[in-house]
Amino acid sequence: MDLTTWFAPYLLPDDQGFDTAALLRDHASDLLGSSVLSGLSAEELQLVDACLHAVIWGYPLEETYRLRVLNTALQAPINTLFKPSYAANWLNKSSSPAPDSSVLYVTGWLDLAEEQVLHTPSNASDHYYVWAILDSNINTVGSIGPRTQTERERDDGAYYLLCGPSSPHYTSADWTTTIKTADGETSVRIIKVDTPYAWMTARFATNTLSAAALEETRRFINGNPAQEGSGFQLGSLRDFQKSGSVDYTAPVTQSQSDQRMEDRYGSVPTLARVFFEQLGQSLLDNPIPSLRTSAVDRPIPDRAVWLGNQNKVQQAVGGTDHIPESDYQPGSALTDERLTRLNARFAPIGLDLSSGFSMPTDWSARDVLVFQKAYAFSQALLSEATNAIASGDKNTNYWHISNLNIGVYPNAWENWLVRTGVAIDGGAANIPNDGVYPTSQKDHEGNTLRSTYNYTITLPPLTRIDGETVYAPANGFWSYTIYQPDPGNAYQPFLIENAISNQHFTRIDASATLRGDGWLSTRKPGNWNDGTALGTALVTGADVGTSGLSASTTYYVSDSKTDPLDDRRLLIKLSDTYTPDYNWLGRSGTAGVPVGGEGSPGTSVSLSGSRGTTVRFGWIQPVAQLGSAQLDDLETNADGEIVLQLRANQPRTALSNWLPTPNEGYVGDAYNFQVMARYYEPTWADETTVLASSGDQQYLPPAIERTSLHRIALWEDLDQAGIALLEERLGTTSVDPFAKTDRFDADAVGALLDLRWADGALEGTNWTLSYSYRRDAAYTNQLFFYVVDDVTGTVGALRPGDSGYLGAALAQRINANDPIVNAVDRSTLKGSLQLDGGRIYMPLVMTEAGQTILPNARSSFNYAHFSVEGMKAFAFEDLFQGGDHDHDDGLFSVTGLTPVG
Repeated sequence: MDLTTWFAPYLLPDDQGFDTAALLRDHASDLLGSSVLSGLSAEELQLVDACLHAVIWGYPLEETYRLRVLNTALQAPINTLFKPSYAANWLNKSSSPAPDSSVLYVTGWLDLAEEQVLHTPSNASDHYYVWAILDSNINTVGSIGPRTQTERERDDGAYYLLCGPSSPHYTSADWTTTIKTADGETSVRIIKVDTPYAWMTARFATNTLSAAALEETRRFINGNPAQEGSGFQLGSLRDFQKSGSVDYTAPVTQSQSDQRMEDRYGSVPTLARVFFEQLGQSLLDNPIPSLRTSAVDRPIPDRAVWLGNQNKVQQAVGGTDHIPESDYQPGSALTDERLTRLNARFAPIGLDLSSGFSMPTDWSARDVLVFQKAYAFSQALLSEATNAIASGDKNTNYWHISNLNIGVYPNAWENWLVRTGVAIDGGAANIPNDGVYPTSQKDHEGNTLRSTYNYTITLPPLTRIDGETVYAPANGFWSYTIYQPDPGNAYQPFLIENAISNQHFTRIDASATLRGDGWLSTRKPGNWNDGTALGTALVTGADVGTSGLSASTTYYVSDSKTDPLDDRRLLIKLSDTYTPDYNWLGRSGTAGVPVGGEGSPGTSVSLSGSRGTTVRFGWIQPVAQLGSAQLDDLETNADGEIVLQLRANQPRTALSNWLPTPNEGYVGDAYNFQVMARYYEPTWADETTVLASSGDQQYLPPAIERTSLHRIALWEDLDQAGIALLEERLGTTSVDPFAKTDRFDADAVGALLDLRWADGALEGTNWTLSYSYRRDAAYTNQLFFYVVDDVTGTVGALRPGDSGYLGAALAQRINANDPIVNAVDRSTLKGSLQLDGGRIYMPLVMTEAGQTILPNARSSFNYAHFSVEGMKAFAFEDLFQGGDHDHDDGLFSVTGLTPVG
């Protein structure tokens, strides 16, 4: 499903917009929980209709206003590049563009009352990058990078003149011009920007999991003040004329913090009046561009983006989507007729595309209430729809692929809807020629992706059009990223905390010295981010050298500051815990789903030792994405395929191929995740391309194959007798149940004891399972195990949560008269269970409060009381529907498994 498909039943004919009455009928009650928008008068319905359509049309323009004000205050001033030294990670809060952990971003906001000149340096090392120049309506107007540059521009560098509507270069037919400077005449390439304010976003491909690669890419971006013509630099045309070049500017690499500004501009306003005041101001700042009355020079260069050159495959000459260059018009320009119709539609709420917004002064209190509720409904409706667009259908391997009319949008309601969906999802999008981003939240059978299961993506080798062997049809780069979607995030989705669990790419290559005041002093890493300092994760080496820290353990920065005597060094304190913000009040999205960047480290550990003691450690490189930048590390199988492993817990082999999925949750939605594939500068491989619309020519990302429910790996705890029995029964000492496909149950949690993993070979055997049982709870609970038919917990025809299931489960208990009970809080009990081979056992807890809890969340109204802890344990929360939400009231750990007799 995509956004337009979701809205399709409500799309009126002849580009008249959407059927507001039908949308209210079908969704208002569920989304608002209020009857204010029912039984509306004709005038009130007209007001709601105006509000809904104004939000759909104006969301991007309001968004760019907020971001311009916020970013020029906290990142870099207007007409200055922001060059952060760090890649996006799990500590990012709402950000724009949406967090892409496979690139380094450079951004900037332009006031084109004065023309600006962008200098791109010589690219002898063949770096891949793409600059998208967007107007304030998020229509792309320029694309700068290796794809659109000539060989000479790549080798020698180039100058680009960025000019707004007031510039004579904007209204001219030219795409290049000659500028007279103090050094003589210089040829510059023209980018015509359709609004006075513009947004620049550059993505630089790099191996974000390598400190050395990041440093090399930063040098390419920033340049060297001693080396003329190095780095990407921005300056005014006036200064360029004076000097003949764009002067080096020291890079702005860190953002500032201002909670007042973040509160005011960092998220979509909750008040309708504030939203439309900001939209109105943005309209005044960025008048609707006029249609051109004169032609531009042809051929139109690829760097000049318009509706007709966004997809070179579908828009090729002779194709149904081809637009002749003679039809060139600014993407945001509207006809007089369209302007008149829009103003008439928006008039009931006081919005005019020429004069801005003024709330009607004759409104009654009821009108103001309806206006506010209409706005809340509009935002909730868009959130609901955009949150449902992440997947395709069986014909596309359940990937949703947008590769036409995105990045630049036709002026029609259907396309304005897509434009707003893009703004909600990620701020802005590249045109397809520069990047296509398929997304999916479904496995190969169409089931929702759940981190309680394990998955694989198998990438076969392909032959690119130039003969090179690749794993995706892209000239720039490709990657796969794991996100945790949540409609509460303005720029969804979030990168996940569990990305720090894959430490394959982390090197123990840093050191810190203990100071007399308890701080640790260390060299500031090149990718340090002051804005996300708290929570930054590191792992200690094998020898820590100070009391208070353990070897080979993950810690989180709990406090940090720059050394006042040496700004190249950091002073840090560490905590051994980090608590995500689970948003239990539901203030922003789904209660129980972690909010990115909003958690906090625990209390700092107290360190002691000799002053100057050295602690060896490594800054953890979170693995939120894997792709072409990691090709030297990714393992291939005997067929030359790369098999990415998507799972919450560490696999036994091929750690380089492990993409962690969310690993902790208390509500069902917390286990949902999304995969985004990225193909920058798409091309052909094996006669397919992701730019094609459909059919045999369209490249489809491989299906996300669901394998097993993640559960305790008993087969990895066998003693020598167990290994010998396995070899006797199977002829091998190794099994891998996780490679098999288990039945899907969205509510299943693998807190169980599975002895059915040897294809029936264990039938008739008996086993002793040794365990430890840790209690950390006020209640004295009883822990039972009962026999189930499969790993999802079915008993006969009954599923957990069905009427009669609890009685059936109680009847299947193997220790009904001998429950496991730990009578002492904060203590550990050891014991053993006698189990039959070929069976599956599921835990059942009877709490002291008289409640019965089971692993399958369907039995507890979508609350997951149990969690699997690594490969050998499960834990549970003993208060029905959550209590303190800690999954540590009981911890059952398998310590051994041996056959009997």
